[in-house]
Amino acid sequence: MPRQMASGAFQKAQWDARYAAHIAAINELVDRLGTEGPGSRPPYVAPLYGGVNAELLNVLQDPGPMTQKGKGSGFICLENDDPTAENMANLLSGVDISPARAMIWNAYPWFINRKPKAKELSDGAKVFFQIINLLPKLRVVMLNGRVAQAMWEVARAQGLSLPTQVTVISTYHTSKRALLTEKRRAHVEAAFREAAQILSAKI
Repeated sequence: MPRQMASGAFQKAQWDARYAAHIAAINELVDRLGTEGPGSRPPYVAPLYGGVNAELLNVLQDPGPMTQKGKGSGFICLENDDPTAENMANLLSGVDISPARAMIWNAYPWFINRKPKAKELSDGAKVFFQIINLLPKLRVVMLNGRVAQAMWEVARAQGLSLPTQVTVISTYHTSKRALLTEKRRAHVEAAFREAAQILSAKI
């Protein structure tokens, strides 16, 4: 059910489990990014995701306001109380991909609430290397939006190489604005169907 982070009890349960075994390595990286990176600590990745067991990685632009502790949940999460998260939840549900098989990250993981600049995309690409290395079961990287796609090109220029079993899919962001037209929504829905087909196939 989308937007469950509006519930204090649900949010607390996610917060208390943020260092659960499957997500600990990722959120410990988030902690390090808060002390070593160019900005304040990025939002944690919610433990409802697969974490190190994720087979699908959705890459968006940058954390939105509802990822911020205090105003929002403190998490990257499809249960956040905003339209982008709700669209992501519905798209995954629509192709029967459980959040436990997926994870979300951002091209620029620190909160800026604007389009990242070139240097910031470079910083984000360096972190993306580390995220990829924490996901041994990864089979699909979905680049949602132009910023995610630009970061991907920067990462490739920096030497990123994915295992042969990983497929890269490019489509639109899941924000309300990005999905205003039927053509764009159809493109995104097709991308999620493709991801689901890949995850359903045996390696």
